[in-house]
Amino acid sequence: MPQLFTEGTPPNAVYFSFPDAWSVVKYDEEGEHFYRQYVEKLGVGLTAVDFVAAPADQTRLWLIEVKDFRGHEVANRKRLTSGDLGVEVMSNFMDTLAGLLAGVHGRDPALSSFAGTLHNPAVEICATLVVATDPLPDQRNAQQLPPGEKKRLAAELEWRSDILKKFKVRLKKPFRFSVYLLDHNQVDARYGWSAA
Repeated sequence: MPQLFTEGTPPNAVYFSFPDAWSVVKYDEEGEHFYRQYVEKLGVGLTAVDFVAAPADQTRLWLIEVKDFRGHEVANRKRLTSGDLGVEVMSNFMDTLAGLLAGVHGRDPALSSFAGTLHNPAVEICATLVVATDPLPDQRNAQQLPPGEKKRLAAELEWRSDILKKFKVRLKKPFRFSVYLLDHNQVDARYGWSAA
């Protein structure tokens, strides 16, 4: 039976499904969870991703941050186009790795299933940003779109490209991370998990 999780609140919620055999934790969850209980209370500004997941074979570590901009893209336009979002998410990835390592070393029971993955030098770290945005106009007919829709489409494609480029330059080469920018409703089955 798959493990089901929800990020956000309806109508802006993203639903995740992970295989039962996977280790999965909603890392930044409110309440008495490791990140909130210990890492956040250090007071040094460490941030967190939404989900940490690893398949049973411990060959991959998924660090998954979710950003839902549906109905809020205009309010977030500067954050999206300035590059601030990319920096924020990269911070979440790196801070989460530090917190996970500390939690495994401290033998936190909720994180113990990640010990083998974190101690595997060949593990593939998958730094993943999942975004939910208002539906985009059809790119195949971009020339026929009204000027406002053309501009919106161009802006969206540009900020996505910029973030992915930053991830590749700052995370892929120096740290050997695999980097992903995925639409919440288009997660490829080859990843082993899904979102909707």
